[in-house]
Amino acid sequence: MVVIDGYTIDVAVAIDASIVNDVTAHPVEDGADIADHVRANPIKLVVEGVVSDTPIGEIASARGGDALPSQEAYSRLIEMSRAREPVVIETDDRGTFDNMVLATLSAPVSAETGDALRFTATFIQVTLVENARATVLVAVPLAKKKVNKGAKPTKTGPPPPLDIEAKVKALKESRRAPKSELQKLFGD
Repeated sequence: MVVIDGYTIDVAVAIDASIVNDVTAHPVEDGADIADHVRANPIKLVVEGVVSDTPIGEIASARGGDALPSQEAYSRLIEMSRAREPVVIETDDRGTFDNMVLATLSAPVSAETGDALRFTATFIQVTLVENARATVLVAVPLAKKKVNKGAKPTKTGPPPPLDIEAKVKALKESRRAPKSELQKLFGD
């Protein structure tokens, strides 16, 4: 028996629970924790089921209401798809699957199905986590003592223009030949 979100399915034709892990393709260093190189994928559950409009036994007594069971089951599956909320799926063989979201639904109508709903639904498990906040204490850096480095010159504007004539005169005077002792005594 399979119960999807509280609704009992008449017959589970097939149940396929897939558990797949992604394992690294790269070499793992000897002594490393192998679990760090394996990532678990969500569980995928495929249910192929039938809901009859003429149920018998326990299922007939468990259902009530005026709606046809096949229409009611189809409506509930469509609502699960639209709601995009996790549901619980209970199985006799594989146990209970929590936090399952309906990923795909196929419900063909043919002469073989008659007054019944034959469907294939794929559910994928969603991993729910809780946010946690932590306070991290950070050391405050110590302030360095201020050192007086003296007054720094300030720039108040552009430098004054160069007196080119004075520079040329000074350069000429510095290139003159030194005066001999006689020239110094008697003049030029």
